[in-house]
Amino acid sequence: FSTLGYERRFNPALRKTTRKAFIERKINQHTYQPPYFRQMEKFNQEGPPLMEVLPRPKPYSAEAFAKMAENGALKVDLRDPEAFSGAYVPGSYAISLGMLPGFAGWFLDYDKDLILVPNNYEEVERAVKLLIRIGYDRIIGYLEGSLEEWETKGMHYGQISSVFAGDLKDRMDRGYVLLDVREIDEWNSGHLEDAIHIYVGELPDHLDKIPKDKPIITFCGSGRRAIIAASILKQNGFEHVENCLGSMAAC
Repeated sequence: FSTLGYERRFNPALRKTTRKAFIERKINQHTYQPPYFRQMEKFNQEGPPLMEVLPRPKPYSAEAFAKMAENGALKVDLRDPEAFSGAYVPGSYAISLGMLPGFAGWFLDYDKDLILVPNNYEEVERAVKLLIRIGYDRIIGYLEGSLEEWETKGMHYGQISSVFAGDLKDRMDRGYVLLDVREIDEWNSGHLEDAIHIYVGELPDHLDKIPKDKPIITFCGSGRRAIIAASILKQNGFEHVENCLGSMAAC
């Protein structure tokens, strides 16, 4: 929430004082188009499937959850980056609840079932509403008991080390690769020397640009997009991946 007065003073778009300056800014603005836009165009033209009620994902034990994943369901972890870094179900997408509207549509296949890793059932209900709005209706289940259920059943879990911003230079001096996954406008406004830039939404299509024989640190504005990137790298066989919590804000 904000106020018109605050935005007029500090929002770059509203500080343009002439029509020409506003148009010039829009012309030079880079706009990303996630894959789910195609699905939205289809729904806008033909109408979305009619639903009598919202999906009600079923609670699954750790064993049943693992079986669903083996059968092709996509695992989406709704927890915050700090929690995901500590322990996660291998192969999961780390898309925290607040990031679902902006980033689920980049990575999740409409033709596959979705299973969730929440902190609690309230997050499941919220996630269903957010996902339905961008056309995902195959939300079939969630891990009951969250990671505690997974851990206490003796299931293998992954971890992603967190990097303090103050240690970045030392790591890069030792050969670590810094992967900056912010938008191009953010990158152009300032970035760390020797970093590689690939926008997080386009990362799956550009994995060949990242060396697999070096440790990788993912980096964004605060660490929330960076943890998404880290989870994608882990899915694709990158073994030594770390996430810079705080990222540019901390720098």
